[in-house]
Amino acid sequence: VRVAISGEIGTEFMPELLAFRKSSPEIKLEILTARDALAMLIQRKADLGLCLVPYKPEHLRGLRVGVLDQALYAARDYAKSLGAKGRIAGDHEWIGWGRDMAQSAGARWMKSNLPETARIGAEVNSWDAFKEAVLCGLGVGHMWCFVADREPGLVRIREPEPDLAMELWLLVREDVPPDANTNA
Repeated sequence: VRVAISGEIGTEFMPELLAFRKSSPEIKLEILTARDALAMLIQRKADLGLCLVPYKPEHLRGLRVGVLDQALYAARDYAKSLGAKGRIAGDHEWIGWGRDMAQSAGARWMKSNLPETARIGAEVNSWDAFKEAVLCGLGVGHMWCFVADREPGLVRIREPEPDLAMELWLLVREDVPPDANTNA
């Protein structure tokens, strides 16, 4: 089964994919991480898609897995350097998104909410690089709460940003016959 997973979360679901593999050892998984898992599914490059989309597209069937929130995080040492009161958003060193990711929700949020004088310590083009940049203290950044909250090296600086929440859907094309045991 070819499963396309949005690159922003692809590596974060490996424990769940392992659990599935153990419960169904006869099924071989081909895991495809992509910037646009939805496009992989629509283009028939994948059988299933674990997609970050604001709503279920009409031409697909699927299950809404949940809503993923993002909040602002920093490395523990970086957060300690902020002092008791912390700093205002513009005073942080930020991890930004490179040109390849300029249309991502995080990049759009930064463009519309940070002052032009905001310091961007580094720009990256992948979730893994973003996560590592924040973890090593290059700056702060909005991260998926389900990932960052379980990371001992990170501290949440602010509550989740409503504009960055995204629905997670497990999707399949309409032309794929449904399993007799499900309604999806």
